Amino acid sequence: MHSTDGQEIEIKLACGVSHAMALRKHVVLEHPVHGVPSTSKKLVNIYFDTADYALRRQRIALRLRRIDRHWVQTVKASVDDAEGKGDGISIRREWEMAVAGQSLELDKFNDTPLKAALKAAGGSDALLPLFRVEFMRDAWLVKPFPRYAPDFIAEIAFDRGRILAGTRTDRISEIEIELKHGHIRELEYLAHVLMRDLKIKEEPRSKAKRGYTLLKLA
Repeated sequence: MHSTDGQEIEIKLACGVSHAMALRKHVVLEHPVHGVPSTSKKLVNIYFDTADYALRRQRIALRLRRIDRHWVQTVKASVDDAEGKGDGISIRREWEMAVAGQSLELDKFNDTPLKAALKAAGGSDALLPLFRVEFMRDAWLVKPFPRYAPDFIAEIAFDRGRILAGTRTDRISEIEIELKHGHIRELEYLAHVLMRDLKIKEEPRSKAKRGYTLLKLA
C-alpha cells in the first residue's frame, strides 16, 4: 500500500443485521466498478493517544490497523468536524501507509500534523494504546447512479463488531459510505436513499469518538 495524503469524506449510518441484509439486495449495489469485486475482511484497529488525550484535544486520531495479515498506520486530522452537526458528513485529512508489523513507524509521519502534536504532548514516549476496535467489513465499490451521476463512485461498507476500552465494550453495526470520486451532494443523496429505503438513521459518532466515550465511562 502506498502512502496517501488526501481527504476522507464519509457518512455513517446506524443499522442492524436485518438492514444489512436489505442493503445486499438494494439497487445501489447493482452497478459495481468494473473489475473491482466486493470484499469481506476482518479488521482490528488500535488507537493511540497520551494518557490525557492530547491528540484528541488537537482533533487528531492515530490508528494502527490489521487487515487480515497486513498492517497499516493512519493519521487523521479533522478539517470540518461534522460530528453532531446533523448532516452526518465527516471530512478529515488522512495519511495512511503500510508498516512492517504491529508497531507504529512514527518517522513516516514527519510531514503530518502528528509531529507537532506529539512534540507538544511530550514526545512519542507518551503514546499509549488506549482502545481497540475488532470488526468484519463487507465492502462494495460502486457507481450507484449510472444515469444521474455516471462519474460518482462510492465505497459502501457494512461493519459489525465491537469496541473494547478497558473493561467496557460497545457493539458496532453500521453502514459507512465513503466518497471516492464525485461531489459531496451525490454522497448526501446516496445516504438519503439508503436511510429512506432501509429506514435507518445517521450515526454521527466515529469509532474513535465512541472509544473515547467508553474510556471516560470506565
